[in-house]
Amino acid sequence: QAYFTVGNTVSAGLANTRDGSIRAVDLLTRDVQVVARGLTMPNGLARLPNGDFVVTRDVGSPSGLTYVSRTGTSHTVVRNDSWRAWAAIASTHRGCPWPSSVTACPP
Repeated sequence: QAYFTVGNTVSAGLANTRDGSIRAVDLLTRDVQVVARGLTMPNGLARLPNGDFVVTRDVGSPSGLTYVSRTGTSHTVVRNDSWRAWAAIASTHRGCPWPSSVTACPP
């Protein structure tokens, strides 16, 4: 499967429209499924080792990172400074950008 976002428009970010989603496509059958709904301007996507997701939002308030459970049922804005949060993720998760109640960060 491959994952992608839908709903990355500046107008959605400025209006705080929650019409964005994460979708999965089966590369063999080309079937597409919605993994998560109700996101605002999801324009960056990372899948964590435990199957959960992190998406970014660059325009509007709050901008930053949103943590999405692998089931798509839970969305939590965890950072309001996207570029610093992505840098923390890129540096081997040592600067874990989400709350300690989320278990996606390595020890």
